[in-house]
Amino acid sequence: MLILNTYLEHNTAEGVNETILSADAYTATEADFPKSKDLFESITAFSPITNKTDFSEELSTSKVVNPPACTNLLSPPDRATNVGVGASLVWGVSAGATGYTLYVGTTSGGTDLVNALDVKSNTYQFSENLPAFTTIFVRIVPYNNSGNAVGCTEKSFTTGSATPPPLPSCTTLTNPGPGSTGAFITATISWERVEFATGYRISMGLDTQATSYVENRDIGNSDTFFLGEALPYDTDIYVKIVPYNSTGEAQGCIIQTFRTRPDPNTPDEFNCTQITSPQDGATAVATTTSLTWDAVPDAVSYLLTVGTTSGGSEIFNMLNVDSDTSFTFIDELEPNTTYYVTITPVYGAGSATDCPEIRFTTARATGTATKAPKSRYGISPDGDGINEFWRIEDLDQYPNNTVSVFNRWGDLVFETKDYDNSLNVFRGEANQKTGMGAGKLPEGTYFFRITSDNPELTEPVKGFIVLKT
Repeated sequence: MLILNTYLEHNTAEGVNETILSADAYTATEADFPKSKDLFESITAFSPITNKTDFSEELSTSKVVNPPACTNLLSPPDRATNVGVGASLVWGVSAGATGYTLYVGTTSGGTDLVNALDVKSNTYQFSENLPAFTTIFVRIVPYNNSGNAVGCTEKSFTTGSATPPPLPSCTTLTNPGPGSTGAFITATISWERVEFATGYRISMGLDTQATSYVENRDIGNSDTFFLGEALPYDTDIYVKIVPYNSTGEAQGCIIQTFRTRPDPNTPDEFNCTQITSPQDGATAVATTTSLTWDAVPDAVSYLLTVGTTSGGSEIFNMLNVDSDTSFTFIDELEPNTTYYVTITPVYGAGSATDCPEIRFTTARATGTATKAPKSRYGISPDGDGINEFWRIEDLDQYPNNTVSVFNRWGDLVFETKDYDNSLNVFRGEANQKTGMGAGKLPEGTYFFRITSDNPELTEPVKGFIVLKT
C-alpha cells in the first residue's frame, strides 16, 4: 500500500484552508510482486490533524507479457509448387498470441491480395481463387497486448492451373506387397506414388476394417509409413491407402493384406514321434515289455498316455516322462490284454497335437501262480475317514516286509518295516529326507516297492500310489 500524508496549512490573510498532499516515494521491482496473479495497490490520503482518511484509490497492476514469437506457414508449405488456386492458408499456433496480422501479395513484400488483415485463428480461406501459375508471397505476424512478433519472414508458394486437378487413382502396396507372406514385424510400409496425389491417408489394423492401429491418418505427401511398434508374428495385417489432392480423395480404394513371418524362436511345427517298440498291432508281447520311441528335435519332454481301450487313459494320463525315449512299466502288464499307447512330444512353446495311437496285445498266461499283487492304489488323507492311509491288499503274502515309497524323481520319501495296515502305515507323510524339509507330501503319483520273505515272490512287488489331499 502507498500512503499519502496530508498536511493542513491555514492562511489567515487569504482566509483559505489549503490541504497539501505529499507521498512517500517507493519504487517496487519485479521481484517484489508474484507473477501468477494480478496485484492491487491502494493510495490513501490521511490527515494527521483530523486523524481521518480523506479518500483512497485502488490501482491495478499486472505481470509483464512478452510479445509472441513468429510462426511458420504449414500449408501450402514454403516453396511448394503446383498448388491449387483454391488453396487456403494454415500456420502454426504461436504461444501467447491473441491474433495474427496477415499480408499476402503477388510480389515480394506485396499486399495486393491481403493487406494487414487481422485474423484471430491460424487459418485463412481466400474469398476468391488465387491467380494461376503465380508465386504468392505470405507474411504472418502474431501479436498480443504487448506488441507484435519481431523479424517474421516472408514465405512463398506457386500456384498451378486454374482448372482443378482430377481425382487421383488408388495406389498399391509395394513393401510388403499385397498378399505377401513372411513380412518382418518391424517392416516400413510403402506404396506406389500416383499422379495428381498431393497426400495420402492410411488405415491399418489387425481387424478386417483396418482400423485397430491407425484410422485415416494423414501422413502428407509421403509414400512410406512406420507404425512405431512391432507387429505380431504370423498374423494377417490389413492396410488401406487413400491418395488425395485439392479436388478430393481417390474413390473405391480397397483394403490390402500381408502376413508377417512366423516367430523364429519356435519350431516350424510341433512334430509327433514314432513308437518303435512294441510295434503297432503286435501280439504275444511280453508282460514285462518296455516302450521305446524316436527322439524328436527340439522336444523338451514327452507325455505318456496308456489305457486298455482306444483313447483310454486309466493307466497313465499324460504322464510326463521328461526327455527319456523309453519307459519301463513298474508293474507287470496283464496277460492277454490289449493296450493303447500315445506319446506326445512337448516343446518350449507348446506340444504336438493329434499324435497317433498304437496298440499291442500281451501274451496269454502259461500257468497258474500266486495271485498277482495289486500294483495301483489311491489314498486321500484329508480327515474324512475314507482312504486315510494306504491299505495294502493281501498283506499276509508279505511276511517280514519292508515297504518303500519314492517320489517321481526316485527319491525315497517313506520306508518302514513290518507294515501292518493298522498303526504302521503310510498316511501321505514322509519319514525320509525330513532334514530337507519333507513332511506332508504334496499331491501326485508316488511309486512303491515291497520286499518280503515270501519264497514265491522272487522279485520285489512294485506299483504306484496316487496321493490326493
